[in-house]
Amino acid sequence: MLLFIEPLRYIPYGLAACLIFMAAQSLAARRRKERVTPLHWGVAVALGLSLTVIFAGTVSPVYGYSLTNVGQAVNLRPFAVLRDLEGSLVNLWVNLLLFVPVGALPLFLWQRFRKAPVAVLTGAALSAAIETLQLFCARAFDIDDIILNTVGTAVGFLIGRAALRKVRAPGLAGRSGWDGFGALAGLTLAAVFAAGLTFMPTPQAGPQETVPPGLLPPQAQAADERARIAAAEALAALRLEAKNVCLIEIDGDGDGNGDDGEVLFEKDSDAQIAPASTVKMLTALTALDCCRDDDPDDAVTVGREVGLIAPDASRAWLSPGDKLTVRQLLEAMLIPSGNDAAYALAVFAGRKLLADGRAPAADALAAFMAAMNDKAGEVGAASSHFVTPDGYDAAGQYTTAADLAQIAKAFLAQEELREIAAMGEVTQVFAGGRQVRYESTNALLDPAGPWYDERVTGLKTGTSKAAGCCLVSCAEIDGKRYIAVVMGSTEEGRWEDTQKLYAALE
Repeated sequence: MLLFIEPLRYIPYGLAACLIFMAAQSLAARRRKERVTPLHWGVAVALGLSLTVIFAGTVSPVYGYSLTNVGQAVNLRPFAVLRDLEGSLVNLWVNLLLFVPVGALPLFLWQRFRKAPVAVLTGAALSAAIETLQLFCARAFDIDDIILNTVGTAVGFLIGRAALRKVRAPGLAGRSGWDGFGALAGLTLAAVFAAGLTFMPTPQAGPQETVPPGLLPPQAQAADERARIAAAEALAALRLEAKNVCLIEIDGDGDGNGDDGEVLFEKDSDAQIAPASTVKMLTALTALDCCRDDDPDDAVTVGREVGLIAPDASRAWLSPGDKLTVRQLLEAMLIPSGNDAAYALAVFAGRKLLADGRAPAADALAAFMAAMNDKAGEVGAASSHFVTPDGYDAAGQYTTAADLAQIAKAFLAQEELREIAAMGEVTQVFAGGRQVRYESTNALLDPAGPWYDERVTGLKTGTSKAAGCCLVSCAEIDGKRYIAVVMGSTEEGRWEDTQKLYAALE
């Protein structure tokens, strides 16, 4: 709903631009000895207000223009239009309907626009200009939007032609018609930018203290609310490859205990899905509960349980007989996403639960998984059930994007886990002297990679046949902390989807 309400605050500025334009247009028409009728004035105002809504919803300054954004989000896949038909009917109809007035109204103003190629080309050019401007803000250049806008213009032209036969309004000649349309569009765009800039909060120099929202002065509260509305608009306009998404805001101190967890964006976040390796966040939480009283430097001897992993599983290359600390096992499980480390940790912790250091691996695993499902309920993941400690596809194992957001929130409340999840790489020396180096599977943490994102501070990737490519991440933006759960995407899509979510918040 905010996507439709927010542009309305720009209407007075757009109306002023329309009146200035029509005053100039009337003077020019008088010199050409043309008559400007009340119909011309009414149509010009309607077209100007339509352009105001289009610009306010797509290229308002509240979207944060910056040269650093250029080229980060470009979609040159025309058949993404078909995905709009399946996944986002709101986006489909908005892109079509917004440009219907662009195709219909100019017919009543200028004779030149009564030719179909001129009218449709004008709508396509306007859409392309808007998408180009979006290259400089936290939005995307989408060729599918241009296609939908052009179709909307064509539909508007057909409606306008049908109405023109009944009204028979004389059109203004001018030099080309494009001059008039361009002038009106330019004035409207300038009015939207002027209005948008007045809505932006004034930056303050020097260190700032965080003030509770209720204590902010009215102007600052209004600016904060406008920022939240702008973010909500940007989020609502997103088209993501992921099938299941959940974006929440958590308290800035990172302890996970605040009155937080507000859902800012979701897409089928309550649907049951396979978790893949994102489940290792809960494995780590459960293991910490079991080993909290242990000396962190005590060695864990890896057993034959590492042979339980699937042949194609990701691994930390542990072998029976290796001796690692619990901290090293956590790193081996969370950074390179080692399934073997997950099993070693689960069996060690399961024996702790059974108070039997010689318990069979199967019994230890059963005890650990029972504790792990109890932990899921404790942190608010009530719609999940887990069967394996590594998240590999298994019958009866499922979660939801919303549950994973709650697990991630509890995960972040543990300082040790926060530190590990933020590591891009680590070098370990096992108790036996073997040295290993692990690199994170999270491409957003790699400064040398194409997907590096300095806002991101973790958390966990996941990939499987049933789950697709997944990422649960955390980011710090403007002093606030967010968790984004992106499930069922593609290899590149999970990075792109996550960055789109965070970009919309800036």
